[in-house]
Amino acid sequence: MRSASLHAALALASVLACTRTGFGPGSPGTGPLPPATEMATFDGTPITYADVVADKEVGSQFKQAESKALQDVYEVRKKAVDQVITRRLLEGEAAKAKKPLEEWFQKDFLNSVPEPSEPEVKASFEEHRSQLPPNASYEELKPRIAQFVRQEKARKVLASLVEDLKAKHNAKVTLAPPAVARVEVAATGPSRGPATAKVTIVEFSDFQCPFCSRALPAVERVMKDYDGKVRLVFRNFPLDMHPLAGKAAEAGACAADQNKFWEMHDRMFGDQNKLAVADLKKTARDIGIDGARFDKCLDGGEKRTRISIFLSVFDVHVNRSPMAGVVRQVRYQRGRFLNAMNAVSAEHNEQNIVTLDGSGQVVIFKQIAGLLARRIVFYPKVGDLLQRGQRVGLIKFGSRVDVLFDADARLQVKVGDRVRGGSTVIAYLPAQSELVAAGGASANESAR
Repeated sequence: MRSASLHAALALASVLACTRTGFGPGSPGTGPLPPATEMATFDGTPITYADVVADKEVGSQFKQAESKALQDVYEVRKKAVDQVITRRLLEGEAAKAKKPLEEWFQKDFLNSVPEPSEPEVKASFEEHRSQLPPNASYEELKPRIAQFVRQEKARKVLASLVEDLKAKHNAKVTLAPPAVARVEVAATGPSRGPATAKVTIVEFSDFQCPFCSRALPAVERVMKDYDGKVRLVFRNFPLDMHPLAGKAAEAGACAADQNKFWEMHDRMFGDQNKLAVADLKKTARDIGIDGARFDKCLDGGEKRTRISIFLSVFDVHVNRSPMAGVVRQVRYQRGRFLNAMNAVSAEHNEQNIVTLDGSGQVVIFKQIAGLLARRIVFYPKVGDLLQRGQRVGLIKFGSRVDVLFDADARLQVKVGDRVRGGSTVIAYLPAQSELVAAGGASANESAR
């Protein structure tokens, strides 16, 4: 048991100490392959590393997985060599006392760590109260908490000792980190802290993710301990395994329009059992948000990624279902007849707003009247099951179709592309094979 505790202490000491010491220029690190490296052949034609990286379907995922694998290998090697350094340094200290390392650790080092004071034990109890049994008293847990506090002291003292010994003996890890590409992350989104802060944390999170909610206290601790020195930027990353996360992300964005993002953020993470649309609307009102304006934003899909398809008078104006699914809502909105090419027509023109639910993926599409179009027709009813590419309606004549979906969809079109209703794939969704054009003409993508 003692040997096991010594081993664990040495490993932890090496990790804590190496976070404070630099690494030398060192040996070359493992990195990506040279671009021309042949990885396979196909009909006698080589497939190179550069070909795989540039592949539209797998390139991005491959680079991410490769970077993680290279970093994992580096961390394993660095940890191992640092543990060797730590053990040798402490063996030197034990030799000075003419004792084996185990004996020196148990009798000399551990006995030098003072017992925690009463205020220290009470402070630890209060800090971890939420993680303790609800009916446990301080007096009942005091011996265990005191032992925990002393162990934490021992770890910190050991780490400090190792750090000093490394400096004294000029010991450092010279293994170079892997030469992986750095990814620039846009620090855009709701933020806290000064824009001039030297450190910016970009947090990608999911409002339905239980592990994300558990990280919240740690993030708050950083913001409190480094008040004024750190800027926190929140970016949505809803996972397809969490069916309510996408709508919750939209709710946060809608709340941000009324300067209430962080209040909404705290309430959604505070009770992840209340992320249904009705609950989101109630929460919005509870924190003082204009309910009508919030509902319009959330129900209208204003914060979703949008692909706008424009149909001129020379195009076929038949509309088709963008994916297989059940019609959950059809909402008619009276409005104006502005030019459909105008961005504001999506909000102000006469339109039908159709919500489809397909295997947990919700897609909204709009039939929007144009300058000449004065009649919108939608055939299915709420509850009808649609097939992908099925004819669902008509706009007469010269109009626009908007398709709105979550940000995790992989777009397959760009601005200016010519698309054909029922056949052109415009995006791939995590839980669907593909999303096809609902109309046919030129595409315009707007990410909100």
